[in-house]
Amino acid sequence: MTAFSVEAFIQTIGPEVLPTTWITIERKSVLHKLKEIGKATGITVDYGTLPWNLIKELFDARNRLAHAKPADREFEFILEIPDGADEHDVLTAKLEEEFQPLHKLDKLDALAKTIDEALLLIWISAGYEDFSFTSNGMNSWSFTAE
Repeated sequence: MTAFSVEAFIQTIGPEVLPTTWITIERKSVLHKLKEIGKATGITVDYGTLPWNLIKELFDARNRLAHAKPADREFEFILEIPDGADEHDVLTAKLEEEFQPLHKLDKLDALAKTIDEALLLIWISAGYEDFSFTSNGMNSWSFTAE
């Protein structure tokens, strides 16, 4: 799931599992709302442990992208340049790994799978069927003409 998908999950399930208090936390951060939803469904959401720290990491990355600001960053490392490799490419890869760890699709896919599994626990604990977690949404309308 992307950050937007996690947020959509929270906005969908939140009012259902927190019907009397949702209005008071609706404007709080996504992470705050998820923690409250977890409490309501009996799931401990601890952002210091797996898999919940991955959701925090995802939203930190999302916020860095959405609210980017110029910044000076320092870190020390020894850069080993393999024979025949372009040192600029190796340095760029190292900097991306350090400062943009979620910009790689393979890492995002693994993160999304783990986050899906964590959110599925909340979904089931809230009383929903597991198959409906991955079902595409739909609207149904009915009316009576008089």
